[in-house]
Amino acid sequence: MQRDLEKSQQWLTLARKWDLGHRHPENYSIMSYHVFTHECSDSKSDTLRVPIEPLVGFLRHPLAVCVTNEWATILSTEYILPMRESEVMPAPLPPYASRYLFDLGASLWSANTQGGSSLKWLVQGYKRRGLLFDRIFAWEATPHTTSEIFYGLPAQALDAISYFNVPVDPTPGAKHNPLRTLLAVASENDFVVLKIDIDVNPVEEALMEQVLGSKALLAAIDEIYFEHHVRPSPMWHKGWHKTTKPTNKSLADSYQLFTTLRQAGIRAHAW
Repeated sequence: MQRDLEKSQQWLTLARKWDLGHRHPENYSIMSYHVFTHECSDSKSDTLRVPIEPLVGFLRHPLAVCVTNEWATILSTEYILPMRESEVMPAPLPPYASRYLFDLGASLWSANTQGGSSLKWLVQGYKRRGLLFDRIFAWEATPHTTSEIFYGLPAQALDAISYFNVPVDPTPGAKHNPLRTLLAVASENDFVVLKIDIDVNPVEEALMEQVLGSKALLAAIDEIYFEHHVRPSPMWHKGWHKTTKPTNKSLADSYQLFTTLRQAGIRAHAW
C-alpha cells in the first residue's frame, strides 16, 4: 500500500465524493465495480455500473498500519462505498418493497468507543443516501439497560428498531439466529443490509457459511459488512488477540469469501 499511496488517496477522494452524492467518473480504474442489468432488456440504458472499494491489502482502510498507525485511520470506515437509492436495483424500489437493516454486534447508538456506533453509522449513512430503513433488527450480547439501549435514538430509528440484547445463536433455525429472522421477514424484492461483527469468530464463520449455502439468503441480501477475523493480519496486534479466538482462516480465505459474495450479486464490504 505504501507503493500505491497515490492510488489510495484517489480511492479515498472518490469515497468522500461518493458520500456527498457526487457522480463518479466511469474511468476510475482503481475501483472495483458491480454491473447491474435488467434481465428483461438488452438496452444499454438498463445497465448500471456502481463502484465498490477494491479488495486489497489486509482489507481495511488503505492507509491503516502500512502508512499510519493512528487509531482514527485504523478504525475509519471512510474507504467504504455503500449503495445509494438510485443504485438499488430495480430502481426505483417498488412501492411494496421494504428496507431492512440487520446489525449483528450493534453495540449502542450512543456508544462512546474508538470505533463509534455501527448502528448510527449505518442508519445515518443510508439516510444520507436516500434510504430510510423500515425495520431495524439489532443483536448485542453485552447486557445493557433499557435506557442505555434507547438513549439518543432518533424517532425514525426508535420506531423501526427491534433490539435483541442476547447473544447471536448460529444454530440453523434457532430462535436467535438472525438469518432465520431475515428469511422470515424479507424477500429478494426488498432492500436488505446485513452487518456481522460480533468478535466471536466461530459464530461469525458459521453464519457466513449459512449465507453462502442458501440461495434464498444470497438472493435476499443486497449488502454485507463483515469483519473477517483471520490470520495473518496486522489487526491481531491491534486488539483482535484480546477479543477473538484463534482461527485457521487466512487472508486468502477472506479474498475468496468476499469475491464469492460479490460474484453472487451482493455488495460485500470488509468492515
